[in-house]
Amino acid sequence: MANQRTDEQRESQAALGAMDGYFRNIVVLNRALTTEKQPFRDSHAQRQKDAEDRRATLWLGCNVLRTPHLAQLASNVVRLLNPELSILGGPSHCCGSPMPDPGDRQRALDRAVGDFRNEGAPTLISWCPSCHTNLRNGSDPSRWGFDELHVTEFLARHLERLKLKPRLSARVMLHGHTGTPDRDRDLENCRKLLNAIPGVTIVAEHADTDLGLHCVPVLLAPTIGIDGFERRISALPEQARAAGAELLVTIYHSCYREIEKRLRSETPVIENYITLLAKALDLPVPANVYRELAHGGAARIDELKCAAVANGVDRAELDRAVKAEFPSVLSARS
Repeated sequence: MANQRTDEQRESQAALGAMDGYFRNIVVLNRALTTEKQPFRDSHAQRQKDAEDRRATLWLGCNVLRTPHLAQLASNVVRLLNPELSILGGPSHCCGSPMPDPGDRQRALDRAVGDFRNEGAPTLISWCPSCHTNLRNGSDPSRWGFDELHVTEFLARHLERLKLKPRLSARVMLHGHTGTPDRDRDLENCRKLLNAIPGVTIVAEHADTDLGLHCVPVLLAPTIGIDGFERRISALPEQARAAGAELLVTIYHSCYREIEKRLRSETPVIENYITLLAKALDLPVPANVYRELAHGGAARIDELKCAAVANGVDRAELDRAVKAEFPSVLSARS
């Protein structure tokens, strides 16, 4: 019995250590890849003094911070509709989905709900599909004190307020996920958003129920295997080209990352829908440094690393984070 407890303690400590590394990699990538030299920080809207509270909270989750340009664009687009906006994200507001222990997952989610309740805003807007689903499935809405909806639904509800201009001309294939009410609704709302952008034409859609909630290899390994995941993702660019699409557009940041870093040709270009919306709204679009790392080659990777270190990012931590995020890119260099 004593040996069993010792083994369990070791496993628990190892799991905690792995999660610390997982979250640290997110923070380091965010610091290294942001172009404004201003890594993500929570922001808090001031409480209203009048009876009508127009505030909202945007919950970014953790993993979108690996792609700082998407986090910045999501914040800027939502802020157009809700200027009085709190923005919470990162490991301190994790929904618990990356954590292997059920107790840790629940404690993380409960802490996040408490943070949203403390904001006092009547509306919570979720960016991440895992966060959105875990919140719905793992907590009691009657005790939240706020209404919650996914960002695609929030934007689609207020589409008439978005002054979209003809800044684009593109044929796109929309990549979504189906098989649950939440994912079906996200796909429908994203379709509405893209159809409203002047010059954008959806020529094809792709959705595979076997790909689950969103494209995350570790989550799909038990069902379709890593090889099955790789085959499906690697086939997407060719499917887009066959449909005559110039852009392969994702709804979720996880799908963007996994497709982007596996792309082996110049076409189609991979984008998240929020980038297209921002361009049509004449919002400044930050440089996509994630793309530069995925495709820039050894010299560009070293250049970006040097710039990040010059901005105070620890070299050893950055090397570890880049290796974890882009294993195939780095293996190709060796």
